[in-house]
This record gives sequence, structure tokens and C-alpha cells, in this order.
Amino acid sequence: MSAFMIRFLDYNNNSNPVLCLSAGDTAEEAIQSAVEAGRSEGKDLAFLPDYDCTAKEITEDDLSEPNSLEEFQALPSERLIYMAENAELPYSKADFLRLCKGDVKVAYRLYTCCEWQCPETVLDEDSLQHEGEQSFPTCH
Repeated sequence: MSAFMIRFLDYNNNSNPVLCLSAGDTAEEAIQSAVEAGRSEGKDLAFLPDYDCTAKEITEDDLSEPNSLEEFQALPSERLIYMAENAELPYSKADFLRLCKGDVKVAYRLYTCCEWQCPETVLDEDSLQHEGEQSFPTCH
């Protein structure tokens, strides 16, 4: 299964494109999954004649790799920064901030601790440590 960046553009509405992440074995499966998820979230991503839809497989080249707290802070929230080994979709800066309750320094520290595993796993393992030995106590 691969991760894809899906871009929907409505020519009638001239609005900004709707971007989303989706997973599938093919671009068509990823698009269908995005459409189904869009419907469940109240967005109308139905295939209409006036819609243009493209899918691009996400590769390591599409991920930003901030090497300092300053670089992390400068990235837009939606920027993709990490792909866990067993994850279907990559993580954005916003995902790390959400996991760390908006604390930028803690989010960057969590990002630097992720070598292959999902950041949620790092936090779960950290929560099993004794109080005072946890690296991310504010995230639990």
C-alpha cells in the first residue's frame, strides 16, 4: 500500500483545490478512499464532470526534514515531515503539534525521537516509564 496526495479542483467554483492524503495500492483506490472519507466528513468530493482530480504518490523526496527547532518552527503546519515504517500515511508538522498539545519544542523533540516507528508508539512507550523518567509527560 502506498500513500498519495490527492488534489481535487472544481472548475465551476474556482475555489482553492481540496488537498488530502489517502492510501491505496493504486492511485484509483486512493482517490476512491479520499472520496468516501470526504463524504463522511461532510465534504462533497464526488466525481463530477467539472472536477479535476490528480493523485501523486508520496515519496521520501516529498518530505521535509527539519534539522533544528528553528527549521521546524519555520515550516508550514501542513508540511509533511515524517513517514513511519508501518504507517499508511505520512505525518505533517500539524500531526506532531496535535500529539504534543501545541507545544512546538516538545513536538520537535518527539519528531527527533522517531526513527522508524509511529510517533503515537513513542508516546505510548514513554507513558509506561516511571513518573520523572518520562520524556514527554505533557503529552499524556
